[in-house]
Amino acid sequence: MQAEPTSNPPPRNGKRGARVRRALFFLFSLALTVVVFSILFRHVTWADVQHLILNIHPGWVGVFLAFSLLQLVFRTWRYRMLLRASDENPPSFALFLVVVVRGLCVDMLPARAGELVYIFLVRTRLGVDLGAATASFALAFLFDVLALAPLLVIGAFAVGGGSGLSPTVLIGGAAVLLIVSSALIAAMIPVLTLAQRLLRPWRERDLSWARFLSDTAASVCDSLRLAKRKRLFWPLFGSSLLIRISKYASLYFLMFALLTPRGYNLATIPPAEAFFALVSGEMAASLPVSGIGGFGAYEGAMAVVFVLLGFTKETAAAVTLSHRLLTQLYGLGTGLLALLTLMLPVFRRD
Repeated sequence: MQAEPTSNPPPRNGKRGARVRRALFFLFSLALTVVVFSILFRHVTWADVQHLILNIHPGWVGVFLAFSLLQLVFRTWRYRMLLRASDENPPSFALFLVVVVRGLCVDMLPARAGELVYIFLVRTRLGVDLGAATASFALAFLFDVLALAPLLVIGAFAVGGGSGLSPTVLIGGAAVLLIVSSALIAAMIPVLTLAQRLLRPWRERDLSWARFLSDTAASVCDSLRLAKRKRLFWPLFGSSLLIRISKYASLYFLMFALLTPRGYNLATIPPAEAFFALVSGEMAASLPVSGIGGFGAYEGAMAVVFVLLGFTKETAAAVTLSHRLLTQLYGLGTGLLALLTLMLPVFRRD
């Protein structure tokens, strides 16, 4: 009697390693959040944060909401410009809802991983081709980085050497952003073309993963060439500048709304200095480990820059926590509302 062949169980080292990495990532994120918040709450209490929020200036909150809406409109306009360059024409309102949900996910996930939800939603809800969706995502992301460089240079000259920030370091950082983002934009088509060549031997073996990656690279490449032929560099750069300006203006006026009842004014909260505090928080939140739910690195970096700019530790901690809490609640409310609306059957396209 012939014994039945025994099948060896699949190796579990890979799964075990993935679980260990996830556990370490969670522990690092948790530790970062706990450390940052424990430091901040040495200088402030929840009662101070609550008092700051309850006494917020409603007029400046309205200005914050106006600039926030303007930023979403500009971002939708830029995505629509990119998608139309690839012969895709999704409904404007549905695309606006996708942009709002994207903002929620960017705030909640580390290392800007929430940006990827844009590709998923325009594919599943708006029926956009994968290549066009990926190309628009990649170009929008790189132009966001590119548009930050001139703002950093202008801000460095506006701040000068009187603050705790070095204009030379800021201009150097802006130059690095400009060079890296420009190089990545220029290299996208050649790199994708090279990827197709490298995948060709596996594609010829009719491997499904190689066929998928090769087809996606070709589709993205076609969309990028269409955008290049339509000379979209300056329209994309201009719209990205408008997005950045309206975004940081909205965050600045929310900060102004919190501090105005305490006697602060434009002279005591210069826009250029506040801009660097906001940018530092955003960059810290883009790190691979930024805290649980995005809380931790953002608040820590923002508070440190405020202290360098001359704010007391108590004020820096109070305004950082209040500002972050309000923006998260605002993003959560608008993002969930947009997501629920987007899930309606009327928005689904094959």
